[in-house]
Amino acid sequence: MLQVQSESVIFDNTKIKTFVPEFKAIIPFAEGVKRILKWFDEKPERKFINKETNTKIDAVLNAYNSLQL
Repeated sequence: MLQVQSESVIFDNTKIKTFVPEFKAIIPFAEGVKRILKWFDEKPERKFINKETNTKIDAVLNAYNSLQL
């Protein structure tokens, strides 16, 4: 999953605003990351990495990265 961490991304909430027009993202990204990490740390079993799923995700990322965009 190294590739996921190395990609620069912009998060777009257009889809949710289409279905829920009153939606407002009020939690800053940095605060959201802190909350997520705290959630994982509260129960170490949440940190389990499914090797089969990880392999599939890597295959998708490799296929995407091989495209000439």
